[in-house]
Amino acid sequence: MNDRFVRRCAAFSLLVTLLAFACSNSEVPNDSTGGAAGSAAWSYDCELTAPPGGAPPPGCGGGFCGSCVVDDSGLAAIENLFYVVDDATRIQPTIRSAPGEACMAGTVSDMATFVLGFEQLDAVDLGITDIRFTVDSPPAGGLQPTAASIGPDETPTAFFTNSRIAVTTSDPFTLSLSPDTLEAGFDPTRLVALQFFLPFHEPLEYDFCVTSVEFLDSEGNPVVP
Repeated sequence: MNDRFVRRCAAFSLLVTLLAFACSNSEVPNDSTGGAAGSAAWSYDCELTAPPGGAPPPGCGGGFCGSCVVDDSGLAAIENLFYVVDDATRIQPTIRSAPGEACMAGTVSDMATFVLGFEQLDAVDLGITDIRFTVDSPPAGGLQPTAASIGPDETPTAFFTNSRIAVTTSDPFTLSLSPDTLEAGFDPTRLVALQFFLPFHEPLEYDFCVTSVEFLDSEGNPVVP
C-alpha cells in the first residue's frame, strides 16, 4: 500500500469523523433544507469513492455536506483539503490547489468550513507553538481560524480562539496554539488540521486562498515536521 493511498484513506476517515461529529453533536443548521436547495444533486468525482471499513463516502447527512478530499495542495505543510457546509447551500462550493496556495470558492448559506489537514503532529514534542499563514481575498466579515486536534474519544474537534478572532486582511496572521488562546480541550500533542470557518447566516459569495502556511517555534523560527 503506497503512502499516497494511506494519506488519502486517513483524510477520508478524518472527513467522515468530522461529519459524524457535526451531525451528532451540533444542531442541524437553521436553514437546512434536507438537500432540497440543490445539495442532494451535487456530484462527487472522487478517486476513492469510499474509505475502508464501510464508512460512507463524502456527501450530505444531518444538515451538513462534505466534499471529496483534494491532496497534494501545493502547501508544504498541508497534505489534504476538503470542506463541510450546510445543506441549504444552493451551489456546490469548489476547492482548488496550486503551488503555494489552497483555495475555496462558493456562496455560504448558514455555515462553511475549509479544512487543511495534515498527518497528526505532536506540536509540543516538535516545539511548535504557532501556525502562521496568509489569507488572500478574505470574505466580508472575515474567516475564523481554528485548530483541530484528536480528543480522548478519538474524534477530531475544531477549537476556536477564545476571542473568536477573525482574519479580515491579507496580512500574515499567526494562530497561537497556547491553551490561553484556544478553547478548553485542545490537545497540541494530537494536532491534525488548520480550519477556516465562515459563520454567516445570509448568502455571501467568497473566493479566498490560504498561502504561506508555516509551523513556528516560540522564537518565530519555522519548524518542519
